[in-house]
Amino acid sequence: MGTLGFMGCSTGTETTETPVAGCTLAPIGDPTKPIEMELVYLDVKKEIQPLADGGAIPMIVPPQGGWVVFIGARVNHIDPCGVTIKGVLRDTGNDQVRLDERTTKLITDAGGWGGPEAGDISTVANIPTCPNQWASAALDDVPIELTYSVKERGGRTVSKTIQVVPECAEPLYKNACMCQCSAHYVLGASCLPK
Repeated sequence: MGTLGFMGCSTGTETTETPVAGCTLAPIGDPTKPIEMELVYLDVKKEIQPLADGGAIPMIVPPQGGWVVFIGARVNHIDPCGVTIKGVLRDTGNDQVRLDERTTKLITDAGGWGGPEAGDISTVANIPTCPNQWASAALDDVPIELTYSVKERGGRTVSKTIQVVPECAEPLYKNACMCQCSAHYVLGASCLPK
């Protein structure tokens, strides 16, 4: 009659995990411990780099245009499925913010922590920086506040606030980046050399 699995009949393929939205990844570390987090960013080659307080982060041209910084985190003691990540840049001079929030899953790295996938910008916060019509100063090589948070689908959250220094790091676009990231840039203004 075949192997129909209904009305209490076994198919022989049961698992102890309950898939949620298709994600059946095992917990990373010990989920009974407090979540640990280390900030990272994607460089111009989309490789994962550590991010320290006061560290430089490259502003990169994303598929949607303009300039963004790609910020992520390495996380331990967490459920890696359905994680909400949020990155916020705040100009403390005028209290304006730019942010990106998205849901993703964490990929276990060689050190046993979860984090973004190298080369995959959908696994990190894509925080818009320029054209700069929001910050009170130029954004290239000027410190700004970054707050990054990770929220587990069960509700536990970890957050960290540091200073970062966005920089126009792509040689091909450096002049255009410096122009559009200058203080009080006017949208549509030419960035061509005069």
